[in-house]
Amino acid sequence: MATLPKDAQELFDHIVPEGLKQHPDKARELNAVYCFKISGDGGGDWTVDLTANPPTCTTGDSGKAQCTVEVSHDDFKTMLSDPNADAVHGRITIGPATVVPDIVAGNLDPCAAAWHPDGTAGEGFIYAVVPGSAPFLTDVDSGFGCSDGLPDFRIAKGTCGATGPGSGDTVLFIDSSTPFPICVRRIDGTGTPIDVVVGRVGAGGLVLETPPVPLVGATYTGTRLPLMLSLGALTSPGPYVLEITATDDKTPVLLDRMLFDWNGERWMSFKRVLSAPSP
Repeated sequence: MATLPKDAQELFDHIVPEGLKQHPDKARELNAVYCFKISGDGGGDWTVDLTANPPTCTTGDSGKAQCTVEVSHDDFKTMLSDPNADAVHGRITIGPATVVPDIVAGNLDPCAAAWHPDGTAGEGFIYAVVPGSAPFLTDVDSGFGCSDGLPDFRIAKGTCGATGPGSGDTVLFIDSSTPFPICVRRIDGTGTPIDVVVGRVGAGGLVLETPPVPLVGATYTGTRLPLMLSLGALTSPGPYVLEITATDDKTPVLLDRMLFDWNGERWMSFKRVLSAPSP
């Protein structure tokens, strides 16, 4: 039986590079770029490029990943220690991305144009582009008195698993290349921290990868995504979020999201690499 790595660093710094070196042609069959962001002791960021010749595993986020996996190191170790390699199942969900409009360019009412992370009216963030400053998100209630005039949320760069309860501020400047993760928490400590990805700065405003309100949904079993998924329920072209969950009912549920633009396509296809004939 193969010995499990003690942590993510041993896996990605030694075991994966050696595996790619020994089996480059098999690895390149996947033809994709992955980024693994593992928070906590023993973690780090790695890019696995299976499009390169030869394929590579390097430290850091190259910014070219087609799929990004973010997980705490504790959950990662649980994944590695799963002794049965049980088949996974999960759900595929597609819904509109959150677009936070620029209140300056649109001359908008801040309270009406705010993004409400947990759905509470009058409490959330506005997005603004002001000449001479980087674009920013800022707490709307404390600035414009939409509810009680007090700050409600703190926002921090990084995932919620990688940032602490006191991390961040009521203002976040969009001064880094996108996409990048942020964590939104209520200042009073109530509620659940919300993981969001700042997807891009677009003509219509700031595009966020938020948990999607489902317009398209499907389940899968047997560790196999469907070959095709109908997009007939989508009606308005624009940015959408694809969310996929995976679990074997014994280890923690994994989740990943991806931003994409829909322009009237009727179907979404999933590329599957089969290592054995279908049963």
